[in-house]
This record gives sequence, structure tokens and C-alpha cells, in this order.
Amino acid sequence: MKTTGDQQLVKRINRSVLLRLLRQRGSLSRAQLAGESGLTKSTVSLLVRELIDEGWLAETGLAAAQGMGRPSTPLRLDGSRRAMVGVEIGVESLRVVGVSVTGEVLCAAEAPLVDRDPAAVCRQAAALVVRTQAELVARPVTVSGVGIGVPGAFDEATGTIRFAPNLGWRDVAFLPLITRALADAGSPPVAVHVQNEADTAALSEYEFADGEATDSLIFVTCGVGVGAGIVLNDRLFTGLQGMAGEIGHSI
Repeated sequence: MKTTGDQQLVKRINRSVLLRLLRQRGSLSRAQLAGESGLTKSTVSLLVRELIDEGWLAETGLAAAQGMGRPSTPLRLDGSRRAMVGVEIGVESLRVVGVSVTGEVLCAAEAPLVDRDPAAVCRQAAALVVRTQAELVARPVTVSGVGIGVPGAFDEATGTIRFAPNLGWRDVAFLPLITRALADAGSPPVAVHVQNEADTAALSEYEFADGEATDSLIFVTCGVGVGAGIVLNDRLFTGLQGMAGEIGHSI
């Protein structure tokens, strides 16, 4: 017997499948989404209605009917109502962008890093995030979450940066620090996701590069340090304690 938690997880996965299909294909009808996803038409209709009401999707108008029946209504991602905030914590600077769900950059800010102490970095990043959120809300769009790329091995299971040598960090409980800093800075409660910067770059290339991603991918970054992000079998591969891809420390 499925628990409520199991059902909610399945629902989140199914919603993600539909959103990803529309990002890849641009525009699909409900019937096409059902065919492409393998979900039932009734499930697709229910999820699509929720996603439209929440501002993720929009109907684009009527398409020509194919065969018998009513004309289908194409759906697309709605880039006008929802956005996310992305943060890059660099060795020397902080960069923050506000992007729509279709990938359009709506606003951006950058500032030199004033202090490498983890708590101070989180406070400075939180201030930039709150400023960016205010710009997005003024458009107006709903901010759905904050994604943060960090220059070190991030352990998703514990929310800890195991080590970031170019910042002098080791075993920093980063997720609790940044979550608290955002709340203290006045950020509304939104989902916060943290990942190694090379991993985020690899995932972005895999998801948003031209063409449909079908192969595995290794994305190598070369800056102050050297790192790599790995996408394997359609999933980001981070390894034990986030150490996969830390090639700069194994050469």
C-alpha cells in the first residue's frame, strides 16, 4: 500500500517529466504529452491544470485537429510568471542571476567577495539574492527557488561542503548556513538547492544545450581550479560525499 509520501514523490516526478518534455519540444498538446510520457490522459490533464494554475505552463491557442475530435490545445512553458535565482560563489566574487523557467536571464548582479569566512560569504550572497528577488517580484513573477553553485565538493546527504581548498573551507555545514542567512536577510521561504559549480554547469549543458540529450556527458571547468561534472544515464553523478569530478585533486 502506497503512503502519502510515496504518492507525493510520484506526483513530483510526473510533473517534472511533463515540464522537461515541454522544455525539450517547445510545444505539445495534452494527448502528445500522454503519448510521450507514458502517463494516462487523465493524469496528464490533472497535472497540466495544476501547472497552469501555478504559473508553470500556458496554453498557446488552438491547433488543427488531427482526425476526428476537437482540435488540440498546445501547451508551452510560461516564461512570464515564474523564475528562479541562480548564485555562483566564486573564489574572488559572487554572481547572482534571475532567470525565467524558459532560461531567459531577467536580471543579474555581481560583487567582489569581501570575506572568505563561510558565514560572511552566506550573508553577502543572501543580500544579493534578496535584491534579485525584489527585482523579479517587481516584474511581477513568482520566485520558485534558489540554486547555488559552490567551488568545492558538496555532500548532498548532509548539506556539507566537504572541502573547498581555494576558499580554505573544510567540512562547512553550508546548507544550514545559507538557509539561515537568507531568512535573516528577509528572503521569502523558497526551496534552496546547493551543488558543486562544475556539476551545475554539466547539468545545464546537458539540459539546455541545442538538441536532445541522449548521451552521457563530462563537463570540465578550468578557472582558478580544475573540476568536472558528470552526467551518467540521464542523471547527475556526484559520487560519495560529492567527490566525483574533483579531478583537480587527483591529477
